[in-house]
Amino acid sequence: MSIYVLGCDISLNHSAVVLLRFTGYEVDLVHGWFATERADVAKRANAAAPQFTAQRTPPRKKGEALDQWTMRRLEALRDLCRYIRNRLLAIGTEVDLVAVEDLTRGSRSSSTHELAGAAYLFRTLWWLTGARLRFYEPSQIRKFVGAKGNAGKNDAVAAVEAAYPDVVDLFGRFAVGDSPAKRTTYEDLVDAYAAGRVGVAEFALRGGLLDFRDLPEHAREVFHRTTDKHPENLLVRPYVERVNP
Repeated sequence: MSIYVLGCDISLNHSAVVLLRFTGYEVDLVHGWFATERADVAKRANAAAPQFTAQRTPPRKKGEALDQWTMRRLEALRDLCRYIRNRLLAIGTEVDLVAVEDLTRGSRSSSTHELAGAAYLFRTLWWLTGARLRFYEPSQIRKFVGAKGNAGKNDAVAAVEAAYPDVVDLFGRFAVGDSPAKRTTYEDLVDAYAAGRVGVAEFALRGGLLDFRDLPEHAREVFHRTTDKHPENLLVRPYVERVNP
């Protein structure tokens, strides 16, 4: 039996989605999709086809109002979701879980509001398909891979690389330099992969395909933890899914 999970890291200007397959013994990357503002990064995806597919984020036109540009970027995100869904249908793959890195709570900036709009559009589009969804807090994903819950971006990426060294070989080609702007797509794919690995673990644990003893202690804590907001742990908390789609 194979489990298929979409790991997702979503924003307006750059997003990444990876399809992971768990066979009971190992986790394989089936395909990766991403949106980027950089033509040089998109070109590298074309060279890496058919395992990766890139979409260019619409650039802002001269004199274009911010609201107009935002709507065009949301439209592009919708198109990306449709493309992924159509590709999954074409190859006959039914996704068991869509694992999404959740929003970081507490920020009030305008960019955060735009990000929230993109995040909820993405969630709604997949919810309408009848897919199961799980939104993992960034701190949960970081702890699962062995980082501190409040780890910064660099430390979080380093933790994923340490836990899953293959990500460097899988996604390293999309880091076109050492500056943050040139590593964005690589880090998006790493984040999406990490979210997907949490999703694979949860779905496999629920289905009896994975034993808690197979997980390190820091990963087990993610599934045991309860809070005032979530008095039930992840393994008994219902997935988010549409009733009678």
